[in-house]
Amino acid sequence: AAVVELSGELVSLSTLEGKMVFLNEAGSRMLGIDPQEVAQVNIMEVIPEPWVELVTSELLPALVRGETWEGDLQYKNLKTGELTDVRAMTFTVKDRDTQEPLSLANVSRDVTARKSAEDGLKLSEEKFRLLFENMMNGFALHEIVVNAEGEPVDYVFLEVNQAFERITGLRKENLIGKRVTEALSGIETDPADWIGRYGQVALTGEETRFEQRNEALGKWFSVLSFRPREGQFATVFEDITARTLARESLRESEEKLRLTFSAIQEGITVTDLEGTTLQMNQAAARIFGYGSSEEAIGLNMLQSVLEAERPLAAAAIQETFKKGVTGPLQFTLLREDGSTFPGEVSGTLLRKADGTATGLVVTSRDVTERKEAEEQLRQSAARLRDLHTQLARAEEDERKRIARELHDQVSQNLTALSINAGAIRAALAESAPEAGQRLAECSSLIEETAEHIRDLTFQLRPPVLDDFGLVSAIEWHAERVAAQAGISISVTGEEPEPRLAAAAEMALFRIVQEALTNVAKHARARTVFVNVEGAADSVVLSIEDDGTGFDPAGNPQAGATQGWGLLNMRERAEALDGTFAVVSSQGDGTRITVEVPR
Repeated sequence: AAVVELSGELVSLSTLEGKMVFLNEAGSRMLGIDPQEVAQVNIMEVIPEPWVELVTSELLPALVRGETWEGDLQYKNLKTGELTDVRAMTFTVKDRDTQEPLSLANVSRDVTARKSAEDGLKLSEEKFRLLFENMMNGFALHEIVVNAEGEPVDYVFLEVNQAFERITGLRKENLIGKRVTEALSGIETDPADWIGRYGQVALTGEETRFEQRNEALGKWFSVLSFRPREGQFATVFEDITARTLARESLRESEEKLRLTFSAIQEGITVTDLEGTTLQMNQAAARIFGYGSSEEAIGLNMLQSVLEAERPLAAAAIQETFKKGVTGPLQFTLLREDGSTFPGEVSGTLLRKADGTATGLVVTSRDVTERKEAEEQLRQSAARLRDLHTQLARAEEDERKRIARELHDQVSQNLTALSINAGAIRAALAESAPEAGQRLAECSSLIEETAEHIRDLTFQLRPPVLDDFGLVSAIEWHAERVAAQAGISISVTGEEPEPRLAAAAEMALFRIVQEALTNVAKHARARTVFVNVEGAADSVVLSIEDDGTGFDPAGNPQAGATQGWGLLNMRERAEALDGTFAVVSSQGDGTRITVEVPR
């Protein structure tokens, strides 16, 4: 009894009906039954539901036949519900004399640890099998074949996985047990020396990794080869054909980019995020006076900007970080020898594929020639403006002289002729009525000529402009054009105070004259609005009509006459350091705006 109690195995006795009558200490712990409660428990209570069928279909029938049953079973702890895997042996205890069954005995050993190990091993084997069959990389196990001198001359396929078949296009049933020289014709002459390379692994145990093209299969592979046991080698590989071709294509693209980078005539500098030069093409090296582009590597690009302008350049870099691009901007740049030149700079943020900023691409141009040409153009434009101003002044002086001559000489002579003709007509009224009638006709012609001379004098130099100012002169002229052309012209605004200089008033008046002439001749407008607005530092003149309009960018619809008129108006405005703008389109009328400083 002491041996039973001290045993680590479960030992129990129960009635033929299954009611327990004895349970040792190990059994009490395993089943969660206190010694005083043993008699209250039926053995079937500790059998989990999944195992009940086994007990009823195998164990109990064996006992009825008088046999000993031995097998795997599982018990449930009645307190914790914990399940224990056991190896159980159950038999019937019989009367020694009558051989009548008296009770049922059970001896069970806890095999949970062993069971877990076995299950784990089965699971590992299953996982390995699944991994072997479903791994993305190809796998193959081979046995090396050597000649009499022990040199590798062939190898035999022992096992391949599904990925091997998918990658190579070779079928497993056509490979296992066959030599590679049978499966892949020409493999023994492949420059890659596959047999020799793998033979080295199988014979020495030295693991190897490499990338190689297999000529027989026409593909590139990345291969890991190792020796699982002597005389054998295993390969794990992946098809890198697409990646290799892409890499070659990338290398070709990079070479083309390098050649383009070197050949492009604009200066290009690549920097890191701190502005340190990483790369510079030959054009940039030439622009900045370096003997070669390598001389600039490692220098900060701000060193190539005039010191006084470096804060502006630094701000432009920050703007590039925010917006991704900036420029073109004008800076005074420094050559390697310290000389300066006007430059135009643009910046673009350089990013990785994931959007992370890595640096800047800076484009630089030496715009010295352009600046010189712009300066020459500016000087030419200034000379033209001065010439136009002088011509306009000469024109106005000549108009003024002619107007004065017409008024002082021609008009007075006509007046004298008119008086004399009247006197002669009166003297001949009775003696020569026919001659008097002719003199009356001459007097009418003299009056008409005098009226025409007065109109011409006003057009050459309207006195109202000198006497009353710009707005009054515009109103006077608008009334005359409206009457002649049959259009409605509205003039608004007040005389600028203080008045503009005489030359400025005359230029604006001439612009209005030219504009209204264009409207009357070409626009087919019904209404024209003229407005004069004075501000503290400028005067704005606008002329707007509801006519047919035209395309300011192309040839005006009305032809060269209107084009010269617009050019003349623009030159008059620019001669005063003012601005001239035309807004027009077909069918939508025209608006001219002139602004001149006081």
